[in-house]
Amino acid sequence: MLAALSVAMTAPAAHATSQVTTYHLAISVTANGQTSTSTILVPDFSGTGVISVPVSSGTLSQISSAFGTDVFAFPGTYTGTFTFFSTTFTVTLTSTDTFTLQFVLAK
Repeated sequence: MLAALSVAMTAPAAHATSQVTTYHLAISVTANGQTSTSTILVPDFSGTGVISVPVSSGTLSQISSAFGTDVFAFPGTYTGTFTFFSTTFTVTLTSTDTFTLQFVLAK
């Protein structure tokens, strides 16, 4: 999960690519005074504007604890704090696109 959260971006408008809408999501990770920011595209294969990401119960618990939620309604900004091996990471998710990203328990 940390690898996925170590990317971020500036959030331009959503766009359709080959009939699949993609949303822009900025993920910034700060640790030990250094920040990494990158851009990812989140595909919406269902076209509903709701993207469900199945994760393990442990990962779901970490996300919920860090952010206080496991459902992220964008546009908006969410900030959470994780600690791994005595290092604290601050993670910020940001998008100006309109979509919902929800983490769910994998079956």
